[in-house]
Amino acid sequence: MFGKQQDRRSHHEMPPIAENPPNRDHAAQDDSSRAAATTDVREAAATFRLSSGETLAEASESRWLVLVFLRHFGCTFTRQLLRGLEQIHHQASSRSADLVLVHMLEGGTETRYLAGHGDIARIADPQCKLYRAFGLKKGGLRELLGLRVWWLGLVSIFKGCGVGHLAGDGRQMPGVFLFHQGGIVAAQRAKSAADLPDLERLFNSLPHLEPIASGATPEVPPTSDHLDVR
Repeated sequence: MFGKQQDRRSHHEMPPIAENPPNRDHAAQDDSSRAAATTDVREAAATFRLSSGETLAEASESRWLVLVFLRHFGCTFTRQLLRGLEQIHHQASSRSADLVLVHMLEGGTETRYLAGHGDIARIADPQCKLYRAFGLKKGGLRELLGLRVWWLGLVSIFKGCGVGHLAGDGRQMPGVFLFHQGGIVAAQRAKSAADLPDLERLFNSLPHLEPIASGATPEVPPTSDHLDVR
């Protein structure tokens, strides 16, 4: 499943000037970073469009979205995810949420990889701008080629998922987000290329979403202080 607890920032560094109370500068920087991140997400949501034609912001106003940011289509873990896409789709729809796939190809060229799932909404992001806005980074050697990645990759290949040609940025890390009214409510940012979505954990971490299964729309104001589920 996607990632472990988000790294906590240290507040024990000595301030450069003795008069500055500890943590005050850190708190201001944290607030500034969160505000900038919120702005980036909202700007991106107003710009990027789903395959249905509406912007991400518009789509999220009236319904909950499960945004699944994919690695490149040739990755064995992406191929494994797509083989289980029907289950992921069911998990989202059972909570009255819409599944949206975010990929790195030009719009329309991704359908050949979806094998009968072309009805699922998609967002094309070949320059990875939306990935960056949602805080998804490029992987290093450990994230892409660590022992755990190698082992799980062999398991995936053994199960028949195989490996394809590079179709997207091979270093881009994936992630899953619960998105509503233009803001991130909960996130699973992958810590390795082998991490796959765990929608059950994502939803169950938010008890206030229980009414959504019966068709009600919970009132949860979007905020940059979203829950990072690991």
